[in-house]
Amino acid sequence: AVVTGKGGRAGTLVLELLDDAGRPLARQSKDTGGAIHAGEIVTLAADLPADAPLWTPDTPHLLTARLSLLDGDRVLDRVEPRFGLRQIEIRGPHFYLNGRRLFLRGYGDDHIYVKELARPSDKALHLARLKLIKSYGFNFVRHHSNIMPPEYYEAADAVGMFVSAEHPIAYENFYTKAGPAAIETHKREFTAAILQLRNHPSIFDWCMGNEFWNGLPLGADFAAIARRLDPTRPFVDSDGLFQ
Repeated sequence: AVVTGKGGRAGTLVLELLDDAGRPLARQSKDTGGAIHAGEIVTLAADLPADAPLWTPDTPHLLTARLSLLDGDRVLDRVEPRFGLRQIEIRGPHFYLNGRRLFLRGYGDDHIYVKELARPSDKALHLARLKLIKSYGFNFVRHHSNIMPPEYYEAADAVGMFVSAEHPIAYENFYTKAGPAAIETHKREFTAAILQLRNHPSIFDWCMGNEFWNGLPLGADFAAIARRLDPTRPFVDSDGLFQ
C-alpha cells in the first residue's frame, strides 16, 4: 500500500482476505509504529489457505482484499479491491491454467460501440455483452490495439472471460513516425496500464501492439517492463499476424 494525502498520523493497518461469499480466509494487522508519511510504502501480507478458490473461465471466483487504516476502532480509510487466484503457464505449444490444459476459444473485438460511439465505462453494459458472448462458447477476446477501461476488466473477471490487453500501437508505418517524446509516452502509458490493471485475473497477456511484421526496437523495453511489473503473465510483442 502507498499512503497518499497529508499523512502524519499513527494507526493500524488491517488486511482481511475474503472469499466471493464474504467469508474470511485470512487476516493480518500491523501497527505503523508512529506517524505514516505521505508517499510511504507500507507492506502487509497474509497467507491464504491452500484450498482458497481459484479463478477460471468456468469458475470465476473473485476474492476481496479489504485493507483498512484504523485509529483505534475508527476506520480512517479503506479500500476493497477484488482479485482472482490463477496461474498461467506455457509448456511447449500448450497453455495451462492452474495446472490443467487450457484451450482458448477466442474472437476479435474492434471495440465498435454504435450507440455509445466511444468505449463506455459502464460495467453493466460490459457484463451483459460478455455474458451473451460467453453463451456462444467463447472464453477469450483480443481487443484490436486497445486497452479497455477498468470497468470492462471488472466485468470480464466476473463473467470469466480471458482478455488480451493490447497497447494501442498499430502498424509499423505509424510507429516509424514516432519521435523520442512519443516513445517515452508509450513506455510510460504501458507501465501505468500494468500497474492499474494487473490484479485482474481476466487479463491473459500484455501485448505491445498490432501487426509489427518486422518487430519494433521498442519490443525489448516493453518486454522488460511487463516482466518486471507482472511476471505472472505472458508478454506478446505483436498480435494480428499469421503464419
